[in-house]
Amino acid sequence: MSEEISKSNGNSLDLKIKRKDKYINVSVNPVLNKNNQYKLGMWVRDSTSGIGTLTFIDPKLKKYAALGHPINDIDTGQLLVVREGNIYKSKIIDITKGEKGKPGELRGAFNEEDKLGDLTKTLSVVYMVV
Repeated sequence: MSEEISKSNGNSLDLKIKRKDKYINVSVNPVLNKNNQYKLGMWVRDSTSGIGTLTFIDPKLKKYAALGHPINDIDTGQLLVVREGNIYKSKIIDITKGEKGKPGELRGAFNEEDKLGDLTKTLSVVYMVV
């Protein structure tokens, strides 16, 4: 998005944004800041990560399914809509057991160089590209 804003040279940009459950079209004019960069004055969540559970993998069909959970944005408390993503080799570094009224938690670590596949559908079965 930053690249498109920079390429605008301050000319108006037409955006389709989602507010709550509605999509709206807006026209915005980037402004040149003190660092000679065009900005819109808006905040965009551009990535997130989390640990899910790999349910199965079929190397022949190059398909896998993973159990995921809704992701809340830590800054807004809103649920994030995830349309695409990646699966990485990861290591679980901590487990907090759930208790009544308090969910458990898995904490993990991964390296973006250890990519195993791409998330292409948010259904029960997704396709992996290796």
